[in-house]
Amino acid sequence: MVQISDYIAENGLSVRWGRLLSLIFGAGLFAYFQGAITAFLSLVNVPLGLLSGLASFLGTAASLVYGLPAVIIDRGFVAAIPYVTDAGLAGYVVAVGITLSALYPIAWVVNRVR
Repeated sequence: MVQISDYIAENGLSVRWGRLLSLIFGAGLFAYFQGAITAFLSLVNVPLGLLSGLASFLGTAASLVYGLPAVIIDRGFVAAIPYVTDAGLAGYVVAVGITLSALYPIAWVVNRVR
């Protein structure tokens, strides 16, 4: 901790200029290097932010591509729930048919793209 008594002579009438100037020089040097390091880290943060955004986008795209068939199957069964509950085993066959008919166009497109 810096105290004023460190920079005033014993008689209380004069200033210890050497100590005061060394303190000011050290504080200035510390501020300079802290600013330089902060500027460097902010420049490094730009590509890291871009890389983070790209990774987030690719993760979302991959989850959409790989999760789409599951969503289609889930939606197919959700649409078929009234038929299954009303018709028993025949309703189950209808639900599977709805699911397969919803999944067929997606499978066809995926095969065309490959």
